[in-house]
Amino acid sequence: MTERCPGAEVVGTGYLPGHALCFPRMSVKRNCGVSSVEPQEGAEVWGAVCRLTAVDLALLDQKEGYQPGRNRNLNSYTRLPVMVTMNGVATEMQIYVAEPQAGTFLPDTAYLRHIRDGARHHHLPDDYLARLEALASS
Repeated sequence: MTERCPGAEVVGTGYLPGHALCFPRMSVKRNCGVSSVEPQEGAEVWGAVCRLTAVDLALLDQKEGYQPGRNRNLNSYTRLPVMVTMNGVATEMQIYVAEPQAGTFLPDTAYLRHIRDGARHHHLPDDYLARLEALASS
């Protein structure tokens, strides 16, 4: 995140209830499936919670292929408000959700390693780390 958004500040970790990690798009740059979330009852997706400056948010919009006000199907990702639980408190935050493409996509080993390394770095729960370890790659 610091490479993409130099002013970003990690303020903790949290989880998005009722959602699961998925890989609904092929990244031309990475040449593999890239991550998003999708609704799934009983599931949760954990991650770092960052505070961004307005400049960093605009940079991240650009990096994620999101242009506010544009038709969603023309964006790679859409920035949406969600309720994330952080320190036991549900708080409105924003996440990027991939606009799905037709097909089935898997992340490659390097991309999964990046996700797993980030999860370990931010001390996400052991059971969530185990779920990340169980993911298949291409």
